[in-house]
Amino acid sequence: MPAQAMMRELGTGTSHPAFAPYSYDQVADMKTQEYELEIQDADILSAARVYIDAREFSRAIHLLKDGRSAKAQFIRVYSKFMVSLPHSGVNANGLRLCPWKSSEKQAMRDWHKLDSRS
Repeated sequence: MPAQAMMRELGTGTSHPAFAPYSYDQVADMKTQEYELEIQDADILSAARVYIDAREFSRAIHLLKDGRSAKAQFIRVYSKFMVSLPHSGVNANGLRLCPWKSSEKQAMRDWHKLDSRS
């Protein structure tokens, strides 16, 4: 089917309806819906934040598996990324790859190594 015939079938406009921008009402409805989902997920989002602050990414992933808001989904994907990082080893500069796994003293030593190189 030629493009002109298809456009006549779809309507008189030159753009396809699927590519039309959202109207202001649709954007407002989407924001309202997302806000309501965040309210529903508020408890698990705050608990996930505590787990992430404690570097317990696996627990945050498990907790957020039923999260429906975009924020919960993003934090879950971010936590999966953080879990996938290497947990031990040393990089080219002699610093640990994951300093939060080291002791506080080791973290201070790593910090001072960086400080002395500048």
